[in-house]
Amino acid sequence: MELKITRRQKSEPPGEKELCEEFFREGLFPFDWSNLPGDFYPPHTHPFDTITYILQGSVTWILMDTGEEIEAHAGDRIELPRGPRSRSAHRLAGRRVRRRAPRLSRNLVSEGATMCGRFTLTVDPVDLQMMLELGDLPAELQPRYNIAPTQPVAVVTNPQDRRVELFGWGLIPSWAKDPTIGSRMINARAETLPEKPAFRAAFNQRRCLVLADGFYEWQKIEQGSRTLKQPHHIQLASREPFAFAGLWETWKSPAGESKRTCTIITCEPNELMATIHNRMPVILDKEAMWEWLYPDASPIALRALLVPYEKPMVMHPVSTLVNKPENDTPECIASEETMK
Repeated sequence: MELKITRRQKSEPPGEKELCEEFFREGLFPFDWSNLPGDFYPPHTHPFDTITYILQGSVTWILMDTGEEIEAHAGDRIELPRGPRSRSAHRLAGRRVRRRAPRLSRNLVSEGATMCGRFTLTVDPVDLQMMLELGDLPAELQPRYNIAPTQPVAVVTNPQDRRVELFGWGLIPSWAKDPTIGSRMINARAETLPEKPAFRAAFNQRRCLVLADGFYEWQKIEQGSRTLKQPHHIQLASREPFAFAGLWETWKSPAGESKRTCTIITCEPNELMATIHNRMPVILDKEAMWEWLYPDASPIALRALLVPYEKPMVMHPVSTLVNKPENDTPECIASEETMK
């Protein structure tokens, strides 16, 4: 049995057993298993002898036996066999190959391939508590200028006490065997939450607020034969803090240790964000925040909240300091012009 997948343009809807181009993200080649439609399977367990997909663009591969670099071009057939090496061992013209330098989470977030992959919470914790009418705050909460995946993020799960807690950013499903899957699940698409095994139960029972006052996105700029990626910092026009709509889970290790993690939900972009990206995080205002956490909210009411933010927002280009997670200083959000 063989499943054939043709890489399509983003404007074309996926067929029953086809994938949109969005699944072929850099660093998640051949596809991001956490974002597949419900009838697809994770590595090592897919029921097909071989998955074959057809390229639209060119990709550099490395031969597993010799280390020689080869190019795969549009129309080439790439095979993903079933078995313990199904994530890394592919076949191109009958020879085992691997993608060159996948660098999973670092490339994915630092170069803006994911939305949302970095954000800020620079407001003083006491001001944050007052402005969003929050409950108790963790003592460790400090202003942050470059929050990256897997790091602790400020989360609210209970609309009654509104207590702020710190969860790891990158949702680890309760059934996951490998916790590193969390680094690939920092975002969840609003359109498919009820369908995805990783997010379905959390959407119904474990919704959360992820507190922020801004986020970053990278704009691709063509300069001759080169493509530059310009980071931007985006905020509400009021510069006030807000909440991303999120989901959370508790994962237990084989040793019995519990870890709470979360993901940020994304949706179609508003007019401002559409100028630099085709997605944006779901931003909730003060009223919608608590509606999102209401335990008896219907799926229809919840989905009505997962829409592009339409109130005024602002953005400005910033320096590439933000590309590195270790840079977490006010200089990250400074205008690029100011840094010159």
